[in-house]
Amino acid sequence: LDIEKFHEAEKACQRALLLDRRAGAVYTALGNLYRVSGQYEQAINEFNTAISLGSNSADAYLGLGLAYKGSNRATLAEESFMKAINLQPNYWLAYMSMGNFLFDAGRLEEAIPYYQRITELMPQSEIAFNNLGAAHFVSGNFAGAAQYWQQSLELAPSSDAYSNVATSLYLEGRYDEAAELYHKAVEFAPDDSEMWGNLGDTYRQLPDGADLASAMYTNAIPLAEKRLQINPSDSRTLALMGHYQAMIGEREKALDYIDKALALAPKGIAVHYYAATALAELGEWERSLDMLEQALSLGYPVSVANADANLKALRAMPRYIELTANPR
Repeated sequence: LDIEKFHEAEKACQRALLLDRRAGAVYTALGNLYRVSGQYEQAINEFNTAISLGSNSADAYLGLGLAYKGSNRATLAEESFMKAINLQPNYWLAYMSMGNFLFDAGRLEEAIPYYQRITELMPQSEIAFNNLGAAHFVSGNFAGAAQYWQQSLELAPSSDAYSNVATSLYLEGRYDEAAELYHKAVEFAPDDSEMWGNLGDTYRQLPDGADLASAMYTNAIPLAEKRLQINPSDSRTLALMGHYQAMIGEREKALDYIDKALALAPKGIAVHYYAATALAELGEWERSLDMLEQALSLGYPVSVANADANLKALRAMPRYIELTANPR
């Protein structure tokens, strides 16, 4: 969704409301437009209007939950997702939204039953198996993750499935194989900045891969910038930009992006983790360890941190050993 398309969609919704001011589905559509552009308060107002009109739409509650999540109101977000599930118990997207919420909050074991429910409702859904695999992966059950990801790939190859399998190979140190699968992920999603960034992380671990890594990060940056044009408060993308800029040696830009991400999401697991990898690359050891400590305390898996080559400069440090031996 670019700026021009956003305004076109917004105008279409406004025209629809001129015809029917009580059309709950239109308010839900408007809410989603404002939500993806980071205008959370306006989104919340639109979703609440849809609900007040008696539409009883699970989609309105899901949008409301995502808007609350985006504005760091976790309790209200969780309540909204649960209302959607109660309203429409067989709606797979409601379970997906709750599972993703719990996953992002570091409540990994709680997320698994919601993802499992999707596989029951939609046994041919590659997305369900992909997310279920990811939940098992970060819980430390790598064998279970591989099983579900393989099922996802068999149902339908996708960028996420290839990327997750590649990530498991990357964390095992099988960088050549990981790069091959990350390239397949890029073929499916050439506009996804994270896929290019993953390639950058992988190539920098290969002999003579530094130039290729830099090129991958350079590809990722304008794609991430495009996302930020739509939603400047996307803390995850801001943190990733910090990581990419650090990896190509743009110190000041990296620090600026990290600070912005942390200000927007002071309890963001991914934000703290990517801040840690960026700061490690910049040689900011103590601050990197501070960020890693926060990420671990919020639920980031120690097993992943211990296997991530982006943190290898920290591993011999006594504080790192202490943090990963006794994470809070």
